[in-house]
Amino acid sequence: AKIYIYDDPQGYQAATGQPAWSMGSVVPKDKVISAFPGIRGFFETILPHEIGHIIFREFVGFDNNSLPIWLDEGVACYQEKFRRPMAIKLVKDAIKENRFVSLEWLSNISPQVMKDAQIVNLFYAEAISIVDYLIEEFGKADFVFFCQALRDKRNLEEAIRSSYPFENIKELDAAWQRYLKYE
Repeated sequence: AKIYIYDDPQGYQAATGQPAWSMGSVVPKDKVISAFPGIRGFFETILPHEIGHIIFREFVGFDNNSLPIWLDEGVACYQEKFRRPMAIKLVKDAIKENRFVSLEWLSNISPQVMKDAQIVNLFYAEAISIVDYLIEEFGKADFVFFCQALRDKRNLEEAIRSSYPFENIKELDAAWQRYLKYE
């Protein structure tokens, strides 16, 4: 991978077109990571996250249209081990405060177009949480099988059905929310 470090956030945003809340970005197919200095925890958060995108996309395919953004971001965020506990807490708080958004909604949005930092943070927190749930509850082998199904061009519903005990995304969403409420 090539890593470009811009002088400051403004230079980074101008060069990459990323939103103001972004601290790092990647073009997985080109294996290009961009960031700027002064990011606290760069080696613990930004770098593992962006490398996670590259490795995940190498596995499931760079031009894979069946891959939801929440899964791509969830896998990348999952590499940030220090972020997971904070993300889980944020998601549980969102459930208590009726701010939680469904997995179906997550499947139809992109954080790149969001302006509200609170919603962006919730998107990433939920993305981490669902990946964490799938790995913790069903194991890494089933998660790899799920990703292989997506790699093999199955759509999201088919990949869920072939890998987990759910018929569709709504059943997965309901089980995930129950898990979060009672964990």
